[in-house]
Amino acid sequence: SAKSLKRPTTAGTQFKISVTELMKNLLSKNPNYIRCIKPNDFKRPGDLDMQIVTHQVRYLGLMENVRVRRAGYAFRQSYDRFLYRYKMLATSTWPFWRGGEDKDGVKEILQEQAIPEDEYAFGKTKIFVRNPKLLFDMEERRRDRMNYLATLIQKIWRGFFQHK
Repeated sequence: SAKSLKRPTTAGTQFKISVTELMKNLLSKNPNYIRCIKPNDFKRPGDLDMQIVTHQVRYLGLMENVRVRRAGYAFRQSYDRFLYRYKMLATSTWPFWRGGEDKDGVKEILQEQAIPEDEYAFGKTKIFVRNPKLLFDMEERRRDRMNYLATLIQKIWRGFFQHK
């Protein structure tokens, strides 16, 4: 019987593969955070230390969240992340945005998708979205477009092999 010349994977290699898969999985997610505020340092019920609570609220960025919510916006995201995630929804941003600022690319996507202007607002570095339903619609459009693009790639690949 012929012996296999392939060496068994080492613990180091297995670890690298595991970390790579974990990082790929984490980077594909859009994290949401739940903020918990400790009322005191002694775990005593009903004891509220306002100095500790104020410190946590300030440094967790909760005041900005409250201001954004009060202004009527449910979601915010930096222009570069929004553009990267939804770039396939506009012909001018797919496959690469070459029009300058990321903010302009985001505008192109929203215009091509015919999103009403009262549904969003532009900040200095982020886009603010009023209604979470718009995000669900954008995700649905993105999923449909990704399916279309995957089918297109398969079609071209199969056609290439047929003509070889």
